Amino acid sequence: MQDRLSINVEGIRFLIEAEARKSGQIPTAVIARQLLEEGLKARHRSRTLGQLIEDWDPQVLSKTAGLSVQRIADIAVGERPTNPELVALGRVMLLNTEELAIIRDKQHRSNGQPNGV
Repeated sequence: MQDRLSINVEGIRFLIEAEARKSGQIPTAVIARQLLEEGLKARHRSRTLGQLIEDWDPQVLSKTAGLSVQRIADIAVGERPTNPELVALGRVMLLNTEELAIIRDKQHRSNGQPNGV
């Protein structure tokens, strides 16, 4: 199946299983997915929007987010996205709109650009 990933959990399996036991009847796979999601989100927070966009095929991101390829390219090179554009990107990426706004605002604050849309 295309949307599945095999991960070697050697060395952390006991932590995943302990977390599953503490939380009740949640299967180990669900806990592993949550941990992977949290790890990816933490990694993404330290990156710029351009770096996040580089991880995607521009055509796929354009189609799934409903933004033009040109607009995605503009955002990738540093143009400030609007809040509605962040909502569109947030539907596609693992980061929610609030997290994307924090990344955007941090990036544009460091560039000397004002916050807000």
